Amino acid sequence: MGIFDFLYKKKAVENVVSSQYQLKVSVVVSEPDKPTDKQLAYARDLSIKILPSMTREQLSHLISDAVERKKPPAEWQIKSASKLGIKIVPGMTCTQLTELINKAEFDRPPTHQQLKKAKTFGVNVSPDLTYGQLGELLDQAILKQPPTSDQVELCDKVGLPLPSGTTRGQAETIISEAKNNPKYASKFWQLDEELQKESAAEEDREQREKYGDKLMEDFYRWEEISSECYDQYVLVFRRGKNIVVEVVEFDSAEIIDGAKPYINLSARVPEKEKLDRNCYVFSWEKEVEIRAGNILHIQKLKTNFSDCSIEESVDSEDYTAYKKVLEKATEFAKRFDPA
Repeated sequence: MGIFDFLYKKKAVENVVSSQYQLKVSVVVSEPDKPTDKQLAYARDLSIKILPSMTREQLSHLISDAVERKKPPAEWQIKSASKLGIKIVPGMTCTQLTELINKAEFDRPPTHQQLKKAKTFGVNVSPDLTYGQLGELLDQAILKQPPTSDQVELCDKVGLPLPSGTTRGQAETIISEAKNNPKYASKFWQLDEELQKESAAEEDREQREKYGDKLMEDFYRWEEISSECYDQYVLVFRRGKNIVVEVVEFDSAEIIDGAKPYINLSARVPEKEKLDRNCYVFSWEKEVEIRAGNILHIQKLKTNFSDCSIEESVDSEDYTAYKKVLEKATEFAKRFDPA
């Protein structure tokens, strides 16, 4: 069941109507925020170079990268390392183990598929040749082959000549350079746009035949909301017999097949910790799954309570706004609570 019409960022407030009740969605566009004091201190601890013009979002990305490099190995990395005979020492980070795995993969023996390709392209395989080395030789051999039919067709459509004897690699370079040439750039752009429209239209037709217009319209609206990174919403939704109120950041929307297909939303909810009377930290690592049809109320927050999965302080003014919007949503939720 769809619950609202399309959200437009240029509108400050838009009313959203379902078949059973009316919803209000507040959309506010704000300027990029400056980094917080806690963010700056954390970045310095991580030895991150901070520029004067840097925004909160930009610094958060740098912090995220630095934290990622210091994370412990993931379970899948440990399994891969075990298969490759890599010894994991205490204190090893995710990044360090990734480098060891990549090296071990490069140094392992060639696969049967690689050897078969080598024979096809006339690549000589010496006994000591590794998987990575043979891969590089195969890449070079493939680039020496004649242009692909797709390359030839693309050049014909934009009127770009390919000299006789051109290789696949040379054709790739010619096409790449032509895309920056004013004589051909607009033709490539128009062709790319046409292909994207045709592909999207075909996919849309197939999806509508399979799921119906109503479900697809709702899906596109949720997909648009989910694509807006760092936007946060307060939701009132059904979970089993309970009515739940949560603040969320949406990650993705997908259609789940079945006897009755539905839209599933992947999101993250904050876990907060009080540092002192004027400072809170929000962590956005807790993941939740929500059926779109179970959402009863949605409101976009005016304040961004930190970024994706990075702990960041929230000042007392923002936290007061956070509490108020939750209180209002909790009051709204009572009308749906059978108790």
